[in-house]
Amino acid sequence: MVWRAFKWVCAIMVVIIVVLWLSRGTIYRACFHYEVLRERNVVGANSLTFEPKRADDINGCINTALEETSCSLRFTTGKAESRPDRALVSGKANCIGYAALFKARCDACLKDSGMDKEWTVHQEVAEIHWGSFNIHLLFKSSFWKDHDIDLIENKRTGERIFVDPTLYDTIGVDRITGPSN
Repeated sequence: MVWRAFKWVCAIMVVIIVVLWLSRGTIYRACFHYEVLRERNVVGANSLTFEPKRADDINGCINTALEETSCSLRFTTGKAESRPDRALVSGKANCIGYAALFKARCDACLKDSGMDKEWTVHQEVAEIHWGSFNIHLLFKSSFWKDHDIDLIENKRTGERIFVDPTLYDTIGVDRITGPSN
């Protein structure tokens, strides 16, 4: 009888873990949002050339850029290049390098797909908030004072899509919640 109860508890725990993992994006977006502080000027993106990639829509460009950024870099809290051309050579980056490489790759995909007249990509310096609490206040290191993300914006409609390439590489969350339009 005890063994049977143990198996049921284990099965329920596995189901809960799987559901939480599959819902991680929804849970993350419900708990955390980003406040943009300023735009970061990207240096070194013009020297990059990418194999042409066409996408049918903006989500295709975003997903291609996220996947290629994730495959090209690994996260480090140590010293790392923030320029996308140099980050590609070293293979490691912090959030600045991730966001810069994503921007360069997404810009190239938008151009290849003919969507660059309608959509633009901005690398933004932001803070992560849990409710109204700025989580960066928990860290003393200057490394954690802010976080770089990317904003993809429709020039005509003002639609905005926020992504965190570092978060995507770490836990697979592909979209984040930014400030309202």
